Amino acid sequence: MAPFQFTFITAAEPPLIKPGTIMFLPPKDLIPNPLHVDSNMNCGAFNHPVVILSCPGPTEISLESRVKIAIVSLSVLAPPSPPMTSTP
Repeated sequence: MAPFQFTFITAAEPPLIKPGTIMFLPPKDLIPNPLHVDSNMNCGAFNHPVVILSCPGPTEISLESRVKIAIVSLSVLAPPSPPMTSTP
C-alpha cells in the first residue's frame, strides 16, 4: 500500500478558510520548514482532522498569523455507546 500523500493548501486558499472549516493536520515531520508550529501544541494533535476555531480574516493574513484549532478524535465522530448493564 502506497503512503498517503498530503496536499498542502495553495497561496490562494487561506482567505477561503473560516472558523468551522474541517482540515487535516499532517504529521509534524511533514510540515514544511518555513512554517511555525507552536512548541506547546500537543503532539497528539498532528496526523488528525482538526476544526478551525479562529483564524485571521482575508485582509489580515500574514506570515505571523495564528490559527486556533480543535482536534477531532474518533470518539467525537462515533455515536455514544449504550450504557453498560449488569446481568443477574
